Amino acid sequence: MKRTSFCFLAMLAAVGATASAHAQEKLETAPPLYGVEEMRLQYPRIVNPEITTNCGLTNQDLMAIFKKELYDLGLPVFSVVDAPPFKSDVARIDLWPDIVTVQPREKECISWVALTAQSREILKLPPVETPRAVWVTYFSGGLMIGGGRNAHPNAVKEAMNKLGTQLRQQYGNDQPPSLAPATELMPTKN
Repeated sequence: MKRTSFCFLAMLAAVGATASAHAQEKLETAPPLYGVEEMRLQYPRIVNPEITTNCGLTNQDLMAIFKKELYDLGLPVFSVVDAPPFKSDVARIDLWPDIVTVQPREKECISWVALTAQSREILKLPPVETPRAVWVTYFSGGLMIGGGRNAHPNAVKEAMNKLGTQLRQQYGNDQPPSLAPATELMPTKN
């Protein structure tokens, strides 16, 4: 009986020591958008520019809509044209809006509106020591919208507002208290 108890205790001690070693090896990680202070809005990627224009939106219109919607939500966003010089101690990511529009009938427009937050990083992945450029995605979302051609610009605006609201939610949750957006000051649009 003593030998069985001793073996059992020895096994428990070994399991405990192994679990403790694994706990000490655990890496501390931050949420995806932790510490991001700048979001550079790139020009929208438009898959069908002619059809998008037929539906009432130009590249300049889309950039203005996307920038206003994201800025009004309290995100630290600026357009690629207005970008301040890069600072090595400030975390910056790129926002890439995409729009794919089809026009199944003359007075109807259907679009996929998407927003992706990414950065390009240089990494070394063992065992190969050659640096690699990789894209890191922090947020990705999209919405399908459709309706009449005249109402299409407003539907795109509402879609970007919804995507921006999702991004703002994640951004706010991921920040330390000093960077978190003041949610009581940010308008909530439904």
